[in-house]
Amino acid sequence: TLTLIQHGVPCDISISPTNRTHGYSATTNLVSLAAPAGCAWTIVNANNWITIISGTNGTGSNSVTYAVAANSTALERTGVVMIADQLLTLIQHAAPCTFAISTTSRTHGYSGATNLVILTTPLGCPWNVVNTNDWVTITSPANGSGNATISYTVETNPDTFNRTGVVMIADQSLTLRQLAAP
Repeated sequence: TLTLIQHGVPCDISISPTNRTHGYSATTNLVSLAAPAGCAWTIVNANNWITIISGTNGTGSNSVTYAVAANSTALERTGVVMIADQLLTLIQHAAPCTFAISTTSRTHGYSGATNLVILTTPLGCPWNVVNTNDWVTITSPANGSGNATISYTVETNPDTFNRTGVVMIADQSLTLRQLAAP
C-alpha cells in the first residue's frame, strides 16, 4: 500500500487596502480579501463607530463591507479591525468646529442682573469669550472646549440713557442692551 498525503495550499490571506482615511461624515466602503478556496477567516471589530455589514466570517476570497458612523467630535479618530489576522486601519477626520449660542441678543432692565448663554459646539472645539464692556462681567470660565454655559452679570445702569455692548463667544456675537435708569 502506498499512502500519499498532499498538503493543501497554505491559507495565506491578504486584504487590500490595509488602511483608509474617511471624512467626518457617515459612509460605507469595502475591503478585498484574497484567500485560497476553503480557507476560513473571521473579523474582529471592537470599534463602536465601525460596523461590519457583510458578515464577520467566511471562506475563500470575498469583499468585506463596512460602515463608518459620522464623527460628531472635533477629534480625529483611528480604529483597527482585524480581518483574518490582517489589520485594517481606519482613520476618520474630525468634524469642523461650528459654534451656536442660545441667543444673540438680550435686553436687561436698568438694575443689575445675572444671566447665561448656552454655547453649542462639537466636543474638542476650543472657544474663548472676549468682553470689552466695563459694565458686563463674565462669571464663568472665559475659555474652554466643547459645549458650555457662559454666565455673566450686568451692573446697575446709573445713566439716563440706554447702553449696548457686544460680547464675543467663540465666533458668535452676543449683543447686550440695558435700559436707562429712571
